[in-house]
Amino acid sequence: MLYSGAHLIKTGGQQLELFNKLKLGPQPIQPVNHASPSGSSLDEETQGALLRFARFINQENEKKQKETNRPAQNKSHPYKKAFAAEFKFTNTGLIIDIYA
Repeated sequence: MLYSGAHLIKTGGQQLELFNKLKLGPQPIQPVNHASPSGSSLDEETQGALLRFARFINQENEKKQKETNRPAQNKSHPYKKAFAAEFKFTNTGLIIDIYA
């Protein structure tokens, strides 16, 4: 790939920084602080906020489950018996629906 002199001057510093980062290699990962009683490095305020959020989500899920566990008022469709034959013939291929 051909570069102009102006392009090389503009990106020369960026390429040097990239080269230095690659030469240093990846930075070591800091170990987790296990000295805290909860086993995490979060402060108490953040930990409390996370617990409140988890309780809120749990309560919302319980509300949804209660709503979905209600028995249905009308379990069968009123026209189910009337159209049973048509559904049977359509599924077996004896009736073909053609839409224009």
